[in-house]
Amino acid sequence: MKRLTFFVRPVRLLSSGVACAILAGLSLTSTGCDALSKYRDKLAEKKATEAFADAREQEAAERAELEARDETPRAAGPGFSVPVPSGFSAVVDPAVKDRLGRGIALTALERTKPDWFLASIVFTPAGPALETKAKECTDAASVISAQGSTVTRAELVQIGGTERCQIEGTSRAEPNHGAVMTMMSTAKEAWGVTCNYDTRDDAARAACTTALEGWQVEA
Repeated sequence: MKRLTFFVRPVRLLSSGVACAILAGLSLTSTGCDALSKYRDKLAEKKATEAFADAREQEAAERAELEARDETPRAAGPGFSVPVPSGFSAVVDPAVKDRLGRGIALTALERTKPDWFLASIVFTPAGPALETKAKECTDAASVISAQGSTVTRAELVQIGGTERCQIEGTSRAEPNHGAVMTMMSTAKEAWGVTCNYDTRDDAARAACTTALEGWQVEA
């Protein structure tokens, strides 16, 4: 599996799951990317089937039950958990989970509009937890730009009272395909969180914010 050096100094290696998701336009090919794409296609194909409708109905019932108790569904990764935004579901497909390794992924249950990209949020381990500096963030943006994406923003942002490197950009080949990559961390480990979305999809952007702001480090 291919690996991408994200930060120049100190070096952090990201697995192919985040490599494909950092920005949708990166010209990287990996089994992780292929599996996630196939999973998205499979979801689209299942949309009209009775089984998929039943799954949607069950998930809606479970979400309604939690919300009635003023609770939000959460997805758990190694040492952290995040809220599952409304309209999203944790990926359970074995092939995708195998490619993600210790990572997890959330995907929208359907496209906001038929011709828009299906949104997803991918969480992948990215090495030891280290303090993020502004220069590292801009260095990472330069790497991403050099590999075929248009970076529109690279800066430190406040999330949960901590400064995080966040990079936003679009695919040069498909300008409506955008992504926001944010470096989060647990006590010992850094995690790349990449939100893939259609640039016209405000709901997908809001879902990304929900997941990031709801990040919790677990004991």
